[in-house]
Amino acid sequence: MIELRKLQEQPERMPRSISFALLNIEQFDSDSPQTMNSFRYSLNYLTLIVMIRGSLHVEADDMKADLHPGELLSLVSTADIQLNNTTARPFACYIISYAMQRTGDWDNLDDLGGSGSFLPHQDLWKAPWQRLSRGLEQLCKNRWSSDPLQQLANHMHFQEWMMFIFTERNFHRAKEHDSKKAVEHALDYMHAAYHEDITVDKLAAKARLSRRQFTELFRKLTNRSVSGYLTDLRIQEAKKLLLAGGQLSYIAQTVGYRDEFYFNRRFKQIVGQSPRQYAQNKQRLIRSFTLASSPQRIVADQYMGQLLKLGVIPVGARTEMLRKELAAAEKSSSSLQGIVDLGKGFPISLPRVSGLQPDLIVTQNEHQYQQLEQIAPTLLIPYQSTSPLEKLRLIGGVLNKTDLAEQWIEDYEWRIEQTRAQIVSKLGLGYFVTNLLLLNGQLYVLGQHAGYGSFSLYQALQLQAPPLQRRELDEASLSIKIPFSALPAYAGDHIFISVYGDPSTLTESGIWQSLPAVKNRRVYFINPYRFAFEDPYSLDEQLQVISSILTRQL
Repeated sequence: MIELRKLQEQPERMPRSISFALLNIEQFDSDSPQTMNSFRYSLNYLTLIVMIRGSLHVEADDMKADLHPGELLSLVSTADIQLNNTTARPFACYIISYAMQRTGDWDNLDDLGGSGSFLPHQDLWKAPWQRLSRGLEQLCKNRWSSDPLQQLANHMHFQEWMMFIFTERNFHRAKEHDSKKAVEHALDYMHAAYHEDITVDKLAAKARLSRRQFTELFRKLTNRSVSGYLTDLRIQEAKKLLLAGGQLSYIAQTVGYRDEFYFNRRFKQIVGQSPRQYAQNKQRLIRSFTLASSPQRIVADQYMGQLLKLGVIPVGARTEMLRKELAAAEKSSSSLQGIVDLGKGFPISLPRVSGLQPDLIVTQNEHQYQQLEQIAPTLLIPYQSTSPLEKLRLIGGVLNKTDLAEQWIEDYEWRIEQTRAQIVSKLGLGYFVTNLLLLNGQLYVLGQHAGYGSFSLYQALQLQAPPLQRRELDEASLSIKIPFSALPAYAGDHIFISVYGDPSTLTESGIWQSLPAVKNRRVYFINPYRFAFEDPYSLDEQLQVISSILTRQL
């Protein structure tokens, strides 16, 4: 005979288990007269949106997502969401509210990812829609049953359905990881073989993905189309070859264009000037050379941040380079106190420069180059037409510090890739970012080659500017001054703005307050002194600020 006894005390550890309670399930179907093409839904519990037919655009304060058949979206915040049928085609979806119940030893919530939920906020994955639909139909059919056995059956069925979607999610994530690796290998191949005849079909075949899967994942990883990424890669390589000289037909073939005339047209579309014009302007402006010995007394008319990053402290610099608000924390050291202030503005004071007896002058001022050259060897690097990374490379080459320059660039590019992936994971794709400058009441739209964070936003992180901004601004046209009334045409989903002076004339205007970005609290006032420069310290800080803003960590 087996003796049964009650547990006299709680055991030290209890077996862990998780179950799910179905709190509510609602079906929204365009065939139903009660369902509109646009509606709001209040989230009060853990929520799943399951798309069965058609598509919906889902939007809240901190997210945007497009759902297609078989896709599930997990939401864990309490907020209102807007659902829109943007295609006006028939759709059907379910919205499920549920709670998670735990038993056993659950003192450490890290076992659940630190949030108390299996599914993170805004997690999106796909499962076979037929099985999803059948399971949800059964749940809806008997959800109001008063029969205890049917209620138990409902509960068990919901556990099975949740187990099914978790299993599909894990499978989807593992497959996505393998696909991501395959696309990353395709990117490596593009960088190594950009001169070859590369097509989307060839890349997709190498990745063992369908064309649609490959292009979608490629855009998710790079925020670029395959053709756009390849074109930019080829144009950047062509720029290097143009500066080294050579026949245009040879350069075109070397970077992957069989037709010289097509290469010439594409280069002008991207850069804003023909290949020959680009090469002539660069070679005319950039005076680079090799010094017989390492300079010890350098005057920085510009590019002090680059010098400091390479371990070089100049003997003199312009006043603007020494202002505290322009210096990042790494630059604000006691060692800078010994740098001689050479005065404000442009051009730099020639007598003061000569008095320091420099053995190298670094400048951006083409008009003063010949006068500076008479004092000491002068490195002229145009500020606007030379990329920040190219500036560091040029200075590192002259100072025999190429290894240091390349080491920083390699680390910076790695951090850019990591930050870009975090932003895409948080915001997804399909949004536009506008960069503005308000200078004493005058409003400017900044292109991807302008200052004030444009390099970080558009070239490094590859965030997309609104179409009108991209059409009107290129490497030759850095910015455009606009009246306040024209702002809506340039305003993206997110707006970064640098302000000098009182912004109230803009921010208190009806036009400003009517912008969707303003209403959605997606306007970011940034410190213009931190974003004005493009030296390594400034780029590092800009990357951190932009990442913190767009991933909502500030």
